[in-house]
Amino acid sequence: MRDAIRNAVVGDDVYGDDPTANELEARAAGIFGREAALFLPSGTMANQIALFVHVGRGEEIICDARADVYLWEMAMPAILAGCIMRPVMPGGDGRLTWQAIAPVINRDPADWKAQTGLIAVENPTNMAGGLVLSPRAMEEICTAAHALAIPVHLDGARIFNASVALGVSVEQLSRPFDSVMFCLSKGLGAPVGSMLVGSHDFIARHRDHAHAQAMAGAFAGVSGVAIDPRRVETNVVHVIVRPPLRASALVGAVAQQGLLVTHVDDQTVRLVTHQDVTRDECLEAVAIIERYVTAHGEAHESAALRAHS
Repeated sequence: MRDAIRNAVVGDDVYGDDPTANELEARAAGIFGREAALFLPSGTMANQIALFVHVGRGEEIICDARADVYLWEMAMPAILAGCIMRPVMPGGDGRLTWQAIAPVINRDPADWKAQTGLIAVENPTNMAGGLVLSPRAMEEICTAAHALAIPVHLDGARIFNASVALGVSVEQLSRPFDSVMFCLSKGLGAPVGSMLVGSHDFIARHRDHAHAQAMAGAFAGVSGVAIDPRRVETNVVHVIVRPPLRASALVGAVAQQGLLVTHVDDQTVRLVTHQDVTRDECLEAVAIIERYVTAHGEAHESAALRAHS
């Protein structure tokens, strides 16, 4: 990959004269079965361009309350597109459905409320631990939205991971959507970049997902943490640490041992596998966290005993 970057033929992309960018965009469009694609530095930029094109000022965008486009993109829809976000919290097993979206849609032009201009769907859902939406669920959302003349954008940053988990091509997964963003820097392992396209058939590696499952299985045997391996569907693993342990403290401590993880909240640690991580390294990550949990759990117990002695 580094050799390809170093030896790439370049040109002025403003004038469409960069043959490497042109080839990449044509390849992405072909994979997703779309007419065109645009190479961008980041997924945030790609998402925000899509939102800006789809919605009008004063409209609103409906999305999952845990969606990256709502939580982690610096309120850009309000700044760039002049619109607001309408987050909804899925029920049931935590996957976004049309049943969760339908009650908050507003298409009445006589209403003083903001009109629904777009629905943004994320698949897999990063902050839900990498849960995937089925093709049927996405088709239902898009079909119902299109019947109301509402476009639907797919934040498919990790769409290749969803493809592997479901055994369905990314072209098929993304077909009903009006636009799709996917990251070259996620499942494909590139150092930077995202694509904005309008669908896809690409073979992703199974290795990341198998490693995540291995970690989930190993964590299931660790006292002091909670995890349901059945909820690990892609390469994202969420581990719950039991009070009084705090996820933020754990993240800082294990970083000193070379393990880089993040925390979602005070009790949830987030781990993500990728193609450069081996199975043994994943199991070592579990061992590092287990040692921390065990040591600090014992320390809290000793402190409690001293307090009562």
